[in-house]
Amino acid sequence: MSIRIEGIVLRKKVLRENDLLLNVFTLSDGRIKLVQKQGLKKPKAGLDLFCRNEFIVSENKDFALIYQISGLDLYANIRRHYILLQEAANAVKTIEKITSDLQPNPELYILFSKFLQILNQSTPNKTELKQLRLNWYTDILHNEGLYDGQPVTEKSFQLAIVNYRG
Repeated sequence: MSIRIEGIVLRKKVLRENDLLLNVFTLSDGRIKLVQKQGLKKPKAGLDLFCRNEFIVSENKDFALIYQISGLDLYANIRRHYILLQEAANAVKTIEKITSDLQPNPELYILFSKFLQILNQSTPNKTELKQLRLNWYTDILHNEGLYDGQPVTEKSFQLAIVNYRG
């Protein structure tokens, strides 16, 4: 049986000789693992990091196999600028700290997607990116019910997340 899943590629690694194992944050299922057979032989733009896609997958015992992929937002500008790439990678770490595998969080998925979209439209300016990140952190704290009304800093956000997740 095949199903449609919308998700953002968080990480990817080689599995066996030519297959790719993707860690994907999905709208409906949280973080999951997907396998793209022959992913190294037949590269697709949608398999790049931070791309938002619609996947058609078939479920197996350990993971789901990708049969078809349709790119919704490729966020190509993020991969053109190292500083934007760093911001997106740090956002992935944040998502991984907050969520567990197979823990749906559609509100966080939407916040992450919007953050990537804004990043993709940004110019590499450290001051603006820091403010963008702090605004995103504030939105996350609101979403998770952790916002105390105080201005959010890097340190206060990290402390709130550590206290939240343990």
